[in-house]
Amino acid sequence: MANNQNNSGEKEWKGIKLTPIKEEEDGSNNYSEFRQKSILDLDAADYWKYVDGPDYNPPAIPELKPSQQVQGFDASGNSVTITVPGNETLVAAAKKQAEAWLAGDKKAHATIVKAVPIGRLYVVRDCKSAINLN
Repeated sequence: MANNQNNSGEKEWKGIKLTPIKEEEDGSNNYSEFRQKSILDLDAADYWKYVDGPDYNPPAIPELKPSQQVQGFDASGNSVTITVPGNETLVAAAKKQAEAWLAGDKKAHATIVKAVPIGRLYVVRDCKSAINLN
C-alpha cells in the first residue's frame, strides 16, 4: 500500500497534471474536453470534493470583526474607553479546525490554474478558492 503520509503526518500533495486548455487561432478551444477530463482526474486524486460534487463541504469561517476601542463620555461627562469585543478567537478557531480542508482546496486550486493558458490567467486571478474555478 502506498504511503500518503510525510514526516509531519499530513497527506502529500498529489501533483496531478490536468489536460491543458488550448486555444486555436480561429478562437475555438478544448474547454469541454478539459472540463470532463479534469472532473475525472480531480476526483481520482480526491480533489474534486474541493470544487463540487456530493462531498463538497467547505468549512464555515465567520467574517472577521476585529475588537475595537471607542472613546466616549459617561453620564457625568467623564471620558471613558469602551472595548467592543470582536470575534478574533472564533475566527482563529474556525481556521485552525479547517486547516486540512483549506490546504486541499489550495492544492486543487493550484492544479486547475496550472491548466489555464498564460493569456487567460486574468480569468482565474481573483479566484480565492477552487470552487470559484468551476
